[in-house]
Amino acid sequence: MKTSLAVLALCALAGCMAPPVQLRSAPTPTAQQVAQTRAVESRVIATPIDAALPRAIEILFDNGYVVSAADGQLGFIAFYQQWTDPTQGGANISEEGSLLFKAAGPQSTQIRVMLTGGWQRLEATGGGVHSTDFGMVGGVQQVASADEYKKILDLLEAGLASSLP
Repeated sequence: MKTSLAVLALCALAGCMAPPVQLRSAPTPTAQQVAQTRAVESRVIATPIDAALPRAIEILFDNGYVVSAADGQLGFIAFYQQWTDPTQGGANISEEGSLLFKAAGPQSTQIRVMLTGGWQRLEATGGGVHSTDFGMVGGVQQVASADEYKKILDLLEAGLASSLP
């Protein structure tokens, strides 16, 4: 027993235990990283800005998204979508996003999107000989893939193009 306590104390002093996690902001991106990110997240669409934001809310509604906040003066929409994905073991998927609209000319609008999401799935987590314990496991994806950004921007572009006179 004394040996176990001595080993534990030695490990604690020598750094065997991980230090506590501290909340910190991410490293500041380089100018090149910012340009690359904006290229994935942004698109200029041939729709006047006055028409883009209200129509974008309708497009999001039509495609199963919930708009949690919108501000026409700022050109901002916050939205999310939740669903169960049978192709991923019945995982509950949650995607959240923000849209920022900015005039890019008299008849065009720049749309920038930011996506994040998470998932949860019920999985076997252990148990005994005659039973299995289940628990929810999950994860968070801070930045979505380029394909997800393309999907949202394509959806908005197609919907906005169909609403032009």
